[in-house]
Amino acid sequence: MAKPVVLIAAQFICAVSFGAMVGCTEPPKQHPVVGVWVVRHSAAPFQYHMYVFNADGTMQQANPDAGNPRTSDSDGKGIWVADGDSVRGKFVEVQADRAT
Repeated sequence: MAKPVVLIAAQFICAVSFGAMVGCTEPPKQHPVVGVWVVRHSAAPFQYHMYVFNADGTMQQANPDAGNPRTSDSDGKGIWVADGDSVRGKFVEVQADRAT
């Protein structure tokens, strides 16, 4: 007698699981800044930088350090938040003097 109950319970669990998967087929809406961007910083020694804005509010920045013969800098890591049609954020990069 326990076998039919187990079978019905298993079918119910499978149906609920499948329904949950079907309900999640559309990706969540995300801010338009999410993605990879090539940005030109006219005042930087090497003007072209890459930025990655992740949907979880984190970001990375990278650029070749060949633009400045005196310093070397790490990739930037930081956070961002939506602010209306814009974003606000902060990131940190470590700079080192090549001579030391």
